[in-house]
Amino acid sequence: MSAVFKIAGWVGAVLIVILSVLPGGARPHTGVGGGFEHFAAYALVASLLALAYESLWARVTFVAILIIGSGILEIIQIYIPGRNAEFVGFLSSATGCVVGFAAIHLLRGYFPVFDRG
Repeated sequence: MSAVFKIAGWVGAVLIVILSVLPGGARPHTGVGGGFEHFAAYALVASLLALAYESLWARVTFVAILIIGSGILEIIQIYIPGRNAEFVGFLSSATGCVVGFAAIHLLRGYFPVFDRG
C-alpha cells in the first residue's frame, strides 16, 4: 500500500509544480480562494507522503522540502505572466504541509492501521 501513497504523493508534488508555473490565464481555478487552494493541495500531498514513508526522519524531510519548494515556487511566479508571488500563498502552503503531516503523525499514534513502522 505504501507504493500507492508514494506514487500519489509524488504525482501530487509534480502537479503542484506544474500548476504553479502555468501562466495565470492557463491555470485552472476551483472557485475557492487561492489560500485555501494552496492549503488543500499541500495538506493532501504532505499527508500522502507521510503515509508513504515509515521513517519519521524521511517524513519530516519531505515536509521541509515541500515547504521550501512552496517558497521557491512563489518566487518563481514573479516572472510568470499573470501570476504574482504572495507571502500569504507561501503561508497557506506551509500551513497545509504541517497540518497534513501532523494529522497523519497523530493518526499513526492513535490508530494502528496508520502505523506501519
